[in-house]
Amino acid sequence: MTQPLNLADITAMNIDDRIALVQAIWDSIADETDAFPVSDEQQRLLDRRIAELDANANNVVTWEEFNARLREEDE
Repeated sequence: MTQPLNLADITAMNIDDRIALVQAIWDSIADETDAFPVSDEQQRLLDRRIAELDANANNVVTWEEFNARLREEDE
């Protein structure tokens, strides 16, 4: 059996390895979607947002555009 990682082990890793570890952890959580059931209210909200996106598919911005707008507001 392997020893669990502690914070010192993790911070000693290079950034690429830490990012890979986080991705592996996130993927393992995403694989267990049944552990986080969505309520009826949350499902209705998701359905409404998807319908709004489908109805306005051209009304979107890229992350870069959004980030640039935020930076402009800070100036």
